[in-house]
Amino acid sequence: MQYVSLDLETTGLDPETDEIIEVGAIRFDANGVVDTYSSFVNPGRKLEFRIALLTNIDQAAIDAAPHFTSIAAEIEAFIGMSPIVGQNPTFDTTFLERKGVALFGPTYDTFELAGLLLPGLQQHSLGAIADHLGIEFENRHRALADAEAAMRVFAALRARLADSSPDVLAEVERIASASDWPLRHLFQEVANEHPRRPGDGDREGYVHGFVKAPVAIDEAQPPLTKKIVVAPDEGARLIASAAARAAIGEYEERAEQASMARAVGEAIAEGDRLIVEAGTGVGKSLAYIVPSALHAVRNNARTVISTNTINLQDQLLSQDIPIARKLLAEAGIDAGDLRVAQMKGRGNYLCLLRWSATQRVGQMSGEESRILVRLLFWLGTTETGDRAELNLRREDDAIWHRVSAQEGGCLSMQCAYVRDGSCFLYRAKKRSEAAHLLIVNHALLLSDLATDGAVLPEYQHLVIDEAHHLEEQATNQLGFSASERDLLDWLDSIFPASGRDRDGLVATIQAATRASQQAIGMGPQLQSMASILAQTVTRARDRVPAFFRVLQDFGQEHASGRNDYDERTPINRGIRVQPDWSDIEARWFDTEKLLSQVIAVVDETRALLAQVNPADIVDRDSVAAEAQDAFDDGDKLRRGLS
Repeated sequence: MQYVSLDLETTGLDPETDEIIEVGAIRFDANGVVDTYSSFVNPGRKLEFRIALLTNIDQAAIDAAPHFTSIAAEIEAFIGMSPIVGQNPTFDTTFLERKGVALFGPTYDTFELAGLLLPGLQQHSLGAIADHLGIEFENRHRALADAEAAMRVFAALRARLADSSPDVLAEVERIASASDWPLRHLFQEVANEHPRRPGDGDREGYVHGFVKAPVAIDEAQPPLTKKIVVAPDEGARLIASAAARAAIGEYEERAEQASMARAVGEAIAEGDRLIVEAGTGVGKSLAYIVPSALHAVRNNARTVISTNTINLQDQLLSQDIPIARKLLAEAGIDAGDLRVAQMKGRGNYLCLLRWSATQRVGQMSGEESRILVRLLFWLGTTETGDRAELNLRREDDAIWHRVSAQEGGCLSMQCAYVRDGSCFLYRAKKRSEAAHLLIVNHALLLSDLATDGAVLPEYQHLVIDEAHHLEEQATNQLGFSASERDLLDWLDSIFPASGRDRDGLVATIQAATRASQQAIGMGPQLQSMASILAQTVTRARDRVPAFFRVLQDFGQEHASGRNDYDERTPINRGIRVQPDWSDIEARWFDTEKLLSQVIAVVDETRALLAQVNPADIVDRDSVAAEAQDAFDDGDKLRRGLS
């Protein structure tokens, strides 16, 4: 198979108004370069200074170059039917097509390939990928040099793809072929070179075919019944010790840090509460980590450390806690004796049950295929299932939400992934239960408070860092918010309004019962329930906009008017006696009646699925999880609005 690596230099980013100034293309195959094509192009205008500076292209060379029309046929013939390789090649092909060049082959994006095969890489520019792969790339922002770098990056990534297990390649090809994603052609090509054989799925070190086998987690130990009191100033002494000078770069003794460490040690020893205001440069993290760790390890107790930002959590885990481990060695505590874990909200973890079910969806979009294939490669390397490892884009959130361990729908020990210990959320909870220091954020801490301790394991001490953000987070976590879009999205998650008949709970039930050859017993009942669900959702959807129109009209009429930016209307006794408040109540009771009908049918469906033998319909557990989600989300919206 031959490919063409293509790169253009242009006067700007808009193919409608900007012009090509240089073309570089390389035809290559598995043995190396077959042919090259390079030419300046006269754009009929003077180069902007920034373009000349970026590309180092001389105006005289451009003026002497041919116009694009005279070389268009050469470029078209050079590319031919070959796949086009490049970093964001759509940019280049759009310019060429705008100039009348006919292109026939698929495009293979090195940016996309690197995102799939190098999940830990934070930067995905061509230069960053080349540097990561050890590929020399010096003369950047010139067409032929960029094309050569893209060729070498593609060859390295293709080789990495070909090194994947044949069963992984076969699954990647199956998922990609269910969409219009251009890379499906490459996956098919590589999968055909390495066909799957019987037994390929039984790889050592993997479970469920593609998931990295979980490593053992320390079992949680109960705290000591008799408390060992740590001297209040021991933490401060460690921070000022010779070990600190060796462990901390540019060590500086700080009286405020020592004072805070002693105060923290006293509060822990005496069971007091402590509020500390510590400005920048005090070194507050070590001042609370070291005394907390000393007490936690010696008493097998747990201290929860809550922060507002991910950045501070990363700092604690990557910088401060490693330093604290070195300091604890001075007190006879080995680095491995201090167990540390980070716990995040459920939505940050991949749910293997939902991921497995989503893989088996029939037709899907290119974006869906891309995310699912990326997850497939990532599952062979991740131990946490934490989305932070993937560096996902904002536009990927909707797809991630469908496969994450979001609130509700978790079947606990009924789930095969929980039973065999491969569930990422279950493992995160096990790690947190065994930890001496547990790092969380304010949102998770407040969720634990709101659920009477159902989120976090029992802990003996709590440190709230960045505490000035706690009130805002409490408002967000302990309050309730709902919009018209929230209600319509929930109804769409059951039965979409139009054009997406393969989405939603109704479609899931229909597909699960239709695909099963044994859907005899409960199958017809579930199909009937799906039809009733579709009807009740349609009726409810028609009423939702009318309720919110009345609500909006009332808000505009009675807005507090304190300033141009504050359009809130407090619902107090004075507001409730307004004549038009009864219109809101009437509309809501009408809307709530229909929403309650939907929730009731979902609840019946959920109960029916619980009675179904898992062997009788396809993916019974994942269908039941989807029904549970729909029930929980709808009931939360209805109760909150009421």
